[in-house]
Amino acid sequence: MSQAQPEQAIELLLRRFVPKPERAFAALIERGSAGTTCAFSRGLSEESAQSLLLSEAEHAIVQQARMLTLEGASIDDSSLVAGLTQADRAKIRTLHLIAVGEPSQPIGVFATTALYPTGASAGRQASLAKRLVAGVTARLRGERALREREAELRLTSEMLDLRAVADQRYGNPVGLIEAFLAALAPKVAADAAALFLFARDGSTPGPAVARFGGPEVPGVSARWKQYEETLARFAVAVDRPRAIDAKELPRYGIESLMGSVLLLPLRRDDQVIGVTVLSRGKPIPLTPMEQSLATWAAEFLAHAIPRVLSQAVFERQARQDGLTGLANRREWDRCYSAAFDEAFRTGAPVSILLCDLDRFKVLNDTFGHRAGDETLRIVARTFQDQVFRTRASDPALIARYGGEELAVLLPGFEAAGAFRIAEAIRQAVQETVVSTDGNELRATVSIGLATFPAHADSAEVLVARADMALYEAKMTGRNRVCSAGPLDRPAPAERPSSRRTVRHDPSLFK
Repeated sequence: MSQAQPEQAIELLLRRFVPKPERAFAALIERGSAGTTCAFSRGLSEESAQSLLLSEAEHAIVQQARMLTLEGASIDDSSLVAGLTQADRAKIRTLHLIAVGEPSQPIGVFATTALYPTGASAGRQASLAKRLVAGVTARLRGERALREREAELRLTSEMLDLRAVADQRYGNPVGLIEAFLAALAPKVAADAAALFLFARDGSTPGPAVARFGGPEVPGVSARWKQYEETLARFAVAVDRPRAIDAKELPRYGIESLMGSVLLLPLRRDDQVIGVTVLSRGKPIPLTPMEQSLATWAAEFLAHAIPRVLSQAVFERQARQDGLTGLANRREWDRCYSAAFDEAFRTGAPVSILLCDLDRFKVLNDTFGHRAGDETLRIVARTFQDQVFRTRASDPALIARYGGEELAVLLPGFEAAGAFRIAEAIRQAVQETVVSTDGNELRATVSIGLATFPAHADSAEVLVARADMALYEAKMTGRNRVCSAGPLDRPAPAERPSSRRTVRHDPSLFK
């Protein structure tokens, strides 16, 4: 049997049920190992057909009943209508779901908004519909087997292409990963791909080790990257591939830009060491073949290139604080210098926050260093949660500045915007409870803020002004945010010779 024969039979079936596609629709929804997909349709827009899904529970109900007719509220409760456009949703008055295949060997579900012949009794229409669907079942099995063989051949070909990319020589390990992601993304129709590695304790992923694609508009690009980082933090607890559709994304604070995501954990020696985030702008899930290729690619990265990942881990750990997972002081100095130079060149603002945990020495002396370490980790995570909710035009950086001091770099932020972020951090830390060794501890933080060009005209003076503001926050009662100057106009810059000259009372920082 040629491939055209089953397709012609299915097209004929669709035309019988939907002679006027502007008024009704019908679709064959196939179920495979990766879920359901719309294999054939008539009367549906391309967007609806690509988004058409049927939950596993609803599929099982239809297979058991052999045919279901949905009306009224039951239509809204069906998983099938969730991805339809408004125009296609308006075509539904009654929705008929007919099982395709035997219960022991299900193929899927035939969905139609119309039965025929018009004017016949409901019983006769239902009986005819089931016979017509049964009549094409054998052809569907043959057509499905053919498509599966073609998909296997294509999958093998795509794997060989990706292996060829990995076999090439690159100047550094990260370059190999970037090239691999650049080759993978278009093969699975992803708009962006990013690879994150987890900290040594299996938590707190930092910035992406490598990424490809995504929007090119600066503000939109920064927001997309923040969404990727949010998803990577969630993926710390994910040990198998996880697809997230448009309905789920708002749970992670993603209300726009992204339409579907696939999280691919990187496993090595029974340990999840990182995650690859594949994302699309449109609310269209990956096909089973695309998911299979993406899953293989993640396994290939984690197992077939251990040297690459080990080197990437090493390079990342060289930039990361081992306790908190934040950037370390060396990485802060590098990023701060680059951000200030860019701000000085373009005239754009840049703000910094210098933050110090209040009475941290007392906490350490009273509850022990383990409680102090756990407090620092929890506070660092609180900082990340608050900063990553902002609308920065460039990515923010959070670093462990030294001891119990943290620092936040906010490119593109005027003083007023930076103050709002600082206040959100202060309040969130104040409300955070740290549970350790049977104790429930609370911490507070004092924050000094300074902005270029409003408060300083050089990188060194900007840090000194933020340090002076931090000292003021400590002197005036702790657990507060102080600015180096007014939030709405420039202030004259002062030039203390070093950071120590502004710390008159060391006991304030204990």
